[in-house]
Amino acid sequence: PRYGLIQPGAMEVANMEKGMHHYYMDAWAILGLRVAAEAANALGLAPDQDLFAQEARDLKMSLHKSFEQTFRRMGLYDGQLWYGVEEKGEGMYGFWGHTPLVWPTGAIEPHDPMLTATIRMMERMANQWGGGLYSDAAGSCWPYISVDWAISYILRGEPEKTLDFFCAFTDAAGLSY
Repeated sequence: PRYGLIQPGAMEVANMEKGMHHYYMDAWAILGLRVAAEAANALGLAPDQDLFAQEARDLKMSLHKSFEQTFRRMGLYDGQLWYGVEEKGEGMYGFWGHTPLVWPTGAIEPHDPMLTATIRMMERMANQWGGGLYSDAAGSCWPYISVDWAISYILRGEPEKTLDFFCAFTDAAGLSY
């Protein structure tokens, strides 16, 4: 499942020698390559535009293949994308890394069934611990991480869930969650 993915970076791995991959980093690399292609196009650099666009497509395809290999099926209609390639991670390794997969990175299609299952699981976590905002444990609430997720709901055709996030964010800003 590592084939074609970028190498692990310092953000998600406390010990670089462990060689762990967090899908979050690949998602942002896809966005970076797409933006580089747009910039090259704006500058009239067609060969560079083609190169960056192809690299973005290749990385997105490699990421999806890795998702397919590491998806954790929990039941007939239940499962989740894992954090990254490895079973266990070190450092900042968690489900929060899935919040920007649709927006702004475009790393996965909005209605991919693996993402939909993952969102269901993350919604349960958010409702249980975070007052509707992303949360990965009791006593935690991550409003800024939730923003990517909220905008992704618009792209998924679920604007009412974006409104729910806005209301939860407003509640959290007033420390009432």
